[in-house]
Amino acid sequence: LIAQSIRQGYDSLTKPGIRDYTHYTFAGQIGMTVTNYGILGEGYQSCVQPSCRYKLYSEYKQEQIEHFSYAGLWVGGKKNNKTIVSTAIIDGFVSDEYGSRPAGREFTSSADSADVIKIKSTFNKAVSDPVIRELASYYDSTAVSHQDMIAEFTDTSQIIPGTDVQIPHEPLGVKVHLETYCWNYPYANSFVILNYTIENISGEEIINPYVGIWADNSVGNMNFTSICEPGGGWSWYDNRNDYVDSLDMAIQSDIDGDQGWAQSYFGLKYLGSKNIVSEEDFDVYYDQWPWNGGQLSGVDHHLTPIGDNEIYERMHQYPGSEYTTIEEAASWMSLITAGPLGNRVDPQFREVIWEPGEKINFAFAVVCGLWATEDLNDTEERRAILYENANWAQRAYDLGYELPGPPPPPNIYVVPEDQKITIYWDNSPEDSTNADAYDPVSQIIDFEGYRIYCGRKTGVGLGRTLLAQYDIIDEFEVAPMGFVNYNTGLDPVRIYDENGNPTTKEFVVGGDTMTFHYKYVDYNLKNGWPGRNWYSVVAFDYGNAEKDIPSAESAAIKAYAIPGTVGNPGLKREIGVYPNPYRATADWDGFGERDRMIWFTNLPPKAEIRIYTLSGEILDIIKHDADTYDGSDIRLLNDLVFGQNPKFSGGEHAWDLITRYNQAVAAGLYLFTVEDLETKDISIGKFAIIK
Repeated sequence: LIAQSIRQGYDSLTKPGIRDYTHYTFAGQIGMTVTNYGILGEGYQSCVQPSCRYKLYSEYKQEQIEHFSYAGLWVGGKKNNKTIVSTAIIDGFVSDEYGSRPAGREFTSSADSADVIKIKSTFNKAVSDPVIRELASYYDSTAVSHQDMIAEFTDTSQIIPGTDVQIPHEPLGVKVHLETYCWNYPYANSFVILNYTIENISGEEIINPYVGIWADNSVGNMNFTSICEPGGGWSWYDNRNDYVDSLDMAIQSDIDGDQGWAQSYFGLKYLGSKNIVSEEDFDVYYDQWPWNGGQLSGVDHHLTPIGDNEIYERMHQYPGSEYTTIEEAASWMSLITAGPLGNRVDPQFREVIWEPGEKINFAFAVVCGLWATEDLNDTEERRAILYENANWAQRAYDLGYELPGPPPPPNIYVVPEDQKITIYWDNSPEDSTNADAYDPVSQIIDFEGYRIYCGRKTGVGLGRTLLAQYDIIDEFEVAPMGFVNYNTGLDPVRIYDENGNPTTKEFVVGGDTMTFHYKYVDYNLKNGWPGRNWYSVVAFDYGNAEKDIPSAESAAIKAYAIPGTVGNPGLKREIGVYPNPYRATADWDGFGERDRMIWFTNLPPKAEIRIYTLSGEILDIIKHDADTYDGSDIRLLNDLVFGQNPKFSGGEHAWDLITRYNQAVAAGLYLFTVEDLETKDISIGKFAIIK
């Protein structure tokens, strides 16, 4: 999936335009909806737009996992001896209709139609990758990350601006400025930082303010069983929460992983604040309770808080270090809070004061991580990836968001041919004229070489295979941590002309003519195999020995291709079908009758394929055009490489064994003809189907 393809279909959603809910993070692997009224997530209202999906760009459907439906900001304190809490959302508030609950949906944007989510990016060069190309369109020299999203909202309105819908609450009196940060660096693409700056606009002192994030966690996968289909959806009641005191992080996972479709962790982590004026009184707090007031054995005190007094009490009731996690599975809510935060301390009453007109700043992170082991028991070893990602989120905060950056990914282009695929890429990661090639911290080009990856070639399951690595020739006085320098040089993959001189190759990509400097050929491939033949070329740096920063790779721009025969004008080669005979099912097939596929091979660039029974009945007519063929008429191809724009060789066309009458063909012997539409030559052949 790419950002643009995910965004289709918003017209069906109908909220006032000033309530901006259509934007989400897409620079990294977390796709999280961010609104301009304090809520995160979109509540699984759309099966297209992610709520909190990780991994957003995985080609494996088992890894495209949702983690929460809604989450939102809570801010509470005492004003004029009265406890007031403003909440973006709490149990039961999943629409714009206000019921009897005393809290929720209490932040709003202004009535200004321009008061919508703003996006900025540090990327300033459009490349072949569509995601980076889109991010580069938001380039701003003041951006912090690869994708900043900026929203402002207040709790002071008594109605939803632009409507007459009442908001029954008493405002605390705050104005919120939220900036979310995310990166596409491989080590930093699994967390989103929420950086809040909140101003006290009430005109009164706010005593002992606490801030936090509430989340309705639910780890599940739309591809496993879509919540948008009748009778679909996964269980919300088989989740288990925990709190990791050493990381200040609440976590949740599906208790059994839904048969391999929900093997991921959700983490909600406190990062820090600039307004801890009383270290002695400050703490991080955690609570959990079953959805909407439900009770479980032994946890009667963990009920949905009702009213500002109960809500405020929950915000500073259970310090994480004193909290005992409940291991019973349920539809658990998570609440992580911090405080008190403010601008000064009243030593007489030992109270933290947030003065009128002053601001407080704090940050949380949404962190995700796939299970590190296949163990169904929740172990520390299984949490290893989540913990690593959480530590990088904390490091990003501690570094002031100035992350050491690997080189940018090169532009890549693939050309499929008969049993081989050629990968081309450019030299942008090493180009001194490319501003993105400079490390954002050291401000030097620390390019070291290229690695070429493809879909897993051996074994089963998910993963990738390293095809080759080429690095420049150099020596280090002190080798960076974990760095191995092979000193191969880049000449083995450089493009040369017939005289042996370095040259370039040009292709038109997305309407632009792009120049490539290197190539690598992957031989001995199986023609027609979908899904497995993806390639990426990543650039890597040499790290920093002084700061113990290891060598890092760029993000991987994946290019998909399906090898096969090239165009066959004039029918100079024999046209065929494979596999022939077709035995249900071929190794690449799915399980349903519409998830099958055979290939016509050695086709001319423009052709008409006709398929007949032995009695001469026409079962299907297929138009083939090598310039436009994208496999979109085959469900199996769509399922395996949907949204990836795979390259085809031009001389092959798939058929899903479904007739033009929308019926699956039976076992038997069939005839076909192929007409070259340019020369009018006709070829005749046959194939068999065995079930």
